[in-house]
Amino acid sequence: MSKEAIMRVREAEAEAASIRGAAEQEARSRVEQNEKDCAAKAEKAIAAVDESLKVKLASVRKRADALIEQSRKEAGEDVLTMETEARSHMREAVKLIVWEMYDSCQ
Repeated sequence: MSKEAIMRVREAEAEAASIRGAAEQEARSRVEQNEKDCAAKAEKAIAAVDESLKVKLASVRKRADALIEQSRKEAGEDVLTMETEARSHMREAVKLIVWEMYDSCQ
């Protein structure tokens, strides 16, 4: 090979090494940017899901509170009904107790 040919080969190799280095740097840069973009998208998605779950939780809490309040109201009504019924039988119960005491004392 002539000197000129060897020089051209060396220049081509140097240019190829330069192009390869630039391509590797560009690839690293793109990978880093892609990782940043993906992390940002993931963070946005997590924030959106978090907000959605907070809304659903608030809705569930509201319904649970309404059910608890309804149960309290129904229980209060049941207590009043039972108390009224018990009071209506109170006179008879006292009479039975007194008669039992009277009978046991004799």
